[in-house]
Amino acid sequence: MKKARTISLYIIYAAIITVIAVIIMRLTANSGVYPSGSDTMYHVYRGQYVYESVSKGTWYPLLNPFWYNGVELMRYWPPLTAYIMAFFDMLAKGDIFTGYIYYVGFVFIGGALSWSYIGARLRRNVFGCALGVLWFFIPNNLYALFGEGNLPRALSMIFLPLLIFHIYEYYEKNRALDLLGISIMMALMSLCHLGYAGMVALAIILYMICYLIINTKKLIPTFRILIAVLLGFLLTGLYLIPSLKGGMTSSDNSGKGKLFFQSLKLALNPFYRLHNMDVFYFGFAILVLIIFGLFGSHKKQMSGFITALIILLATSKSAYYIIRLLPGSDFLWMVRFISIAICFALMSFLYWTSLKRYVIVLLCLLMAADSIPSLGFIYGDRSGYSPYERLDYMADTTLIKEAKDITDQRLALMDLSTLSADGAYLTSTYGGETLTMFGAGWEAAVTSTNITQANYALEQGYYPYLFDRLKDLGNDTVLFRKANMPMMYSEDIDYNIVMDAATRSGYELYDENGGYMLFKLPVDSPSWGTHTSYKGIAIGSSANTLALVYPSIEETDDTNINHYSYEELKDYEFVFLSGFTYDDKASAEDMIRKLSDQGIRFVIVGDTIPEDKKQRIQSFLGVSCQVITFNNGYPMLYADSQGWMDTDLFPQEYTVWQTHYLNGLDKCYGYFMDNDIRLEYYGTVYNDNIYFVGLNLPYYLSLSQDDSITAFMEDVFRLPHGRVPDREVVPLEISYEPDKLVIKSSADGVNTSISYHDIYSGTGFSRRNNLLHVDKGETVIGLSYPYLKQGLAVTLAAIVGLAAYIVICKKREDLVDGVRSDRHEQQG
Repeated sequence: MKKARTISLYIIYAAIITVIAVIIMRLTANSGVYPSGSDTMYHVYRGQYVYESVSKGTWYPLLNPFWYNGVELMRYWPPLTAYIMAFFDMLAKGDIFTGYIYYVGFVFIGGALSWSYIGARLRRNVFGCALGVLWFFIPNNLYALFGEGNLPRALSMIFLPLLIFHIYEYYEKNRALDLLGISIMMALMSLCHLGYAGMVALAIILYMICYLIINTKKLIPTFRILIAVLLGFLLTGLYLIPSLKGGMTSSDNSGKGKLFFQSLKLALNPFYRLHNMDVFYFGFAILVLIIFGLFGSHKKQMSGFITALIILLATSKSAYYIIRLLPGSDFLWMVRFISIAICFALMSFLYWTSLKRYVIVLLCLLMAADSIPSLGFIYGDRSGYSPYERLDYMADTTLIKEAKDITDQRLALMDLSTLSADGAYLTSTYGGETLTMFGAGWEAAVTSTNITQANYALEQGYYPYLFDRLKDLGNDTVLFRKANMPMMYSEDIDYNIVMDAATRSGYELYDENGGYMLFKLPVDSPSWGTHTSYKGIAIGSSANTLALVYPSIEETDDTNINHYSYEELKDYEFVFLSGFTYDDKASAEDMIRKLSDQGIRFVIVGDTIPEDKKQRIQSFLGVSCQVITFNNGYPMLYADSQGWMDTDLFPQEYTVWQTHYLNGLDKCYGYFMDNDIRLEYYGTVYNDNIYFVGLNLPYYLSLSQDDSITAFMEDVFRLPHGRVPDREVVPLEISYEPDKLVIKSSADGVNTSISYHDIYSGTGFSRRNNLLHVDKGETVIGLSYPYLKQGLAVTLAAIVGLAAYIVICKKREDLVDGVRSDRHEQQG
């Protein structure tokens, strides 16, 4: 009888979640704004790309030519979401927007089933089913899916409750199968969103610390859980190893961490979302639950409530100033932990068996009421517009449609991502496929530094550099958003400056409207590269800043001076070193002296000289650096070529300027006075071709465009600012195939404008500033899965290790059960 009632309950629940899923999908489809979310179209596009590739017989596409001058779209973002999206695209017969609707329904049903399974395991069926329905509507979960458009994180919400459940269960019962569950769930989360899985792992460690403080005898189970979590990550080695070789792990996140903290007023105010839903909302109802749990629950449930409260406090703006002191703090995007904290609170809520039923009902109703303002994500504006109508309107008003029509090789949308992932989808795929310089998910772009430089040039008004590098990146069409001009002078003057810079690089104004200017580079060949003659070369992590002012300086992607030969550098007029490194200091110094004897001028930024490991000071070629700090601006600076210079104040965010002056110059051409002491910042050593510049003046110039420093640096380089290099267009024949790339060129040393990847194999090509260069003739470049042997070895080792681990823990479990059974018989 009881079993029949349980089956009836499951049938009723299945019917309820099916009906709710259909309602959610219908409301979303008729919202007038779907698919909403700043990153949604990125993940929709990945699903479409996988679906189309599989349809053609390629189960794992290696290189997508349409974004970022060629991108490994499946390497740096985990594949599970893309394949699930592709499956729903198949069910929708290729209609990606219907496939997206199916995906939304799947996320709801998956989360509901996870919680109902947990409820069934705990014999709290109705409670588990109720939490399963509520889980999807938790405001922060809705925001991830419909606001941020982070479809992988939304998918993770299916597995997160199961992962935390198995941790709770292992602490309760020490069953080896729960360790297996922990590893499998962690692996699945890693295949959804690796960064988020890392955040979950950190939250688990925090929970275990709280648990150990309250339950001091659980040290051994804690270590076993940690091992299971680690094995879960290693199970994904086939994906994990390639993804760690570059991409997101090598990206510069400095300064971004502060953006992921917010006021607790926003996190807890239920009324704020009535006029602005763009917020990471923790939930007033969840806070009530946590406080209630801290004072009323038992030890085993209290750890989850404490963990949730600590995470809430850690999301506040005040906590940022503490968290930023921790190692890796730039990756601790605390508002992203909110759903994890809520899951811990709800799990403790479900485990709180002594709680009165009416209290459970009241708290669930309070959480449901707290979610109502966020239902606007699903409901939308009810305008009735379909995705196609909205995208058509956007493509027409932004001139994207016209830009695609006239593009022969590649299109650059210079709008600082104003259109978010929608812009990337419109330019590359919607209405026909077009190669683009941009995309979405920039962490996967080999050309991310090139793109960052171009965007910075747009923001700061370095237009000669901008259009020259757009040509270098193979863009025959440029769509320029007028609102992104920094308005340094006036609208008319800035407009003319843009036009002049475009003309210098050969671009012509094709069309414009109130918001955009459309430029076209007249090139006869549909596929082409460039052969360029640069005046100088910049080597080092911060050397590229000067290229913004002097586009005739070639940027590089290798900071090590020992990796450049005499033959490579001898044809340049000057070499600029800033932020460079070396393996062999003596060898680097000898090569510089040899090149300078041949008339090549070196300009070395003293602030960025590597520290000498023996002397423990910054020194190179006999010149050493001494620290000095200025507030608000430089003192009066003297240079032989300029006289006394009164520079502009530092930018507002750089009011305290820690820099260096120089000791050991043979000839001094620039100095300043500090407390009546003459300190040198500019001069030469060895001969008149090796110059040192201190005070971080090149970087200051890139920030301020100060006229006096511009004139000073022109004298240092003997190069007018804004002059672009000579670029000769070279016709190419390019063929993309699933396992190879074939390029035919009529000249040597041609920049193909295709990004260079470490999955390339063959001969006759090289890498320069992240781009692929080929020689004359036909070049066949093989494509292969990256680090296949290493990744497969890690996955297989993790499978064997996990199996052995579970067997060992199972034997210990059986041994403990046997001891308990003997004791019970003896007591009997």
